[in-house]
Amino acid sequence: MTTTPATPTPAHRRALFAALADQYGRIPENTTPRVREALSSAEWVSEVTPMGVPALLARAAGYDGPFRLAINSSGRRALFTESQWDALLGVSAEGQLPAAPWPSVQALHRAGVVEYRDMRGRVQAHDGGGRNRAYLTYLGWRAVGQPHDLALAHVEN
Repeated sequence: MTTTPATPTPAHRRALFAALADQYGRIPENTTPRVREALSSAEWVSEVTPMGVPALLARAAGYDGPFRLAINSSGRRALFTESQWDALLGVSAEGQLPAAPWPSVQALHRAGVVEYRDMRGRVQAHDGGGRNRAYLTYLGWRAVGQPHDLALAHVEN
C-alpha cells in the first residue's frame, strides 16, 4: 500500500517540473513506477492521451488508445510553498511578480520559474540588490496554468 505524500520528494519534483516543461504536461516516460504511483495517489497527475486530451473526454468519444500521466493544477500547486504560490498568483498581466519575501523569489528564480529584468526589460543574472524585478519565465506561466499561446507571447516580448 502506498501512502500519499504531503509534499513532493526530490524525485517527485523532478518528474513534476519535467512535466511542467513538456508541451502537453506529460510526466517523462522514464519516470519510475514507484514515482508514477506516488504522483497518482497524491492526485498531482491525471491521465491524458498522447496529445493531451483528458482521459474522461477521450473515453467518452470512443478513444481506446494509450494514456499517459500529465501534471494537473494540484501537481503545479504542490511544487511551491504558500509564499511562492501567492507570489505566482499575484503576477501582473506583464508577468511581474508582486512584492514577495526575498527567499521565496530566490527559490522561484533557482527553479527557473522567474527571471530578473532591469528597468529596460533586459534579463539579468540576479536581483541587483533590489534594482531588478522578477518576471515569470515560460515555465512560470506554465506553473500558474496560463494557456500555452499566452505563455509564448510573453516569451517573445
